[in-house]
Amino acid sequence: MGKWMELSVEVPDEAVESVREVMAQFGVGGAVVEQIIPEDEDLELTPVKVTIKIYLPYNDQGLRKKQELEEALWHLGQILPLPVPSLRYVEEHQWLEAWKKFYPILHIGSRLVVKPAWEDYIPQPGEVVVEMEPGVAFGTGLHPTTRLCLIALEEILRPGDRVLDVGTGSGILALFAAKLGAAHVVGIDVDEIAVKTARGNVVRNGLQDVVKVQWGSLIPVEGTPLLDVEDLGDFDIVLANITAPVIMEMASALAQTLAPEGHLVVSGIVNRQCAATLQALEEANLRLVEQRESGDWVTLIVKKLNAS
Repeated sequence: MGKWMELSVEVPDEAVESVREVMAQFGVGGAVVEQIIPEDEDLELTPVKVTIKIYLPYNDQGLRKKQELEEALWHLGQILPLPVPSLRYVEEHQWLEAWKKFYPILHIGSRLVVKPAWEDYIPQPGEVVVEMEPGVAFGTGLHPTTRLCLIALEEILRPGDRVLDVGTGSGILALFAAKLGAAHVVGIDVDEIAVKTARGNVVRNGLQDVVKVQWGSLIPVEGTPLLDVEDLGDFDIVLANITAPVIMEMASALAQTLAPEGHLVVSGIVNRQCAATLQALEEANLRLVEQRESGDWVTLIVKKLNAS
């Protein structure tokens, strides 16, 4: 069992959504929102206390994310007064138990259902269910960027499609691609822990014959294998729910993985990064099909132009 960092910030009610969205971008599985209503108080006079928490593994990667989060909250604090995040260390079993309280059965789109491994659920006719153990990888379906990607995937995917999931995390997008009828799905991630978690979820859902998860990257990343785009092959759908700077850096590589007329769905983009991200994609010979938003988050659906 490893050690985890729990980072928490107490925020006023009007700042909850803004702070949650920022913190969810860094935390494993998103962010937990706890509301504490004081007992024996006049609720009209006493504001509800809201604490937002995230969990990070206590390792080099987790410490880097902690620093990035603190910088992001500092910038947000120039607009909204925020306290410095509180830090405490917890054991892995405490992290898992914390998530079990705040990780419900999720219904996404018209028929997608994310079921935690410890919950019982009887699917309704037509529903597509994926069972998840969040493990130590981001991607439970709680975050708006994941939801936007799943809804787009549900609408775009055709039976028999080949799908690539870049930055697969827990494997949630790759798993739903397979459940929706993809013939071949590849998930890749630079984080070895994420790869292990995603592979476990592939087995949990009995999709080993369809979904393969690889450790590696499409662009040079220190200490990570560089994957050959030609070896990966062409894909009808490529998903990249990562961050805008990385999407911009790998725009050309993402375009190379697409089959002619293939769709690329990119997410993890905040509003202010949208124009620059779209420009990078257009320079890689991709054209915008649709832009979707949820709060401050943007998902872009683009299509590969014909070589002619």
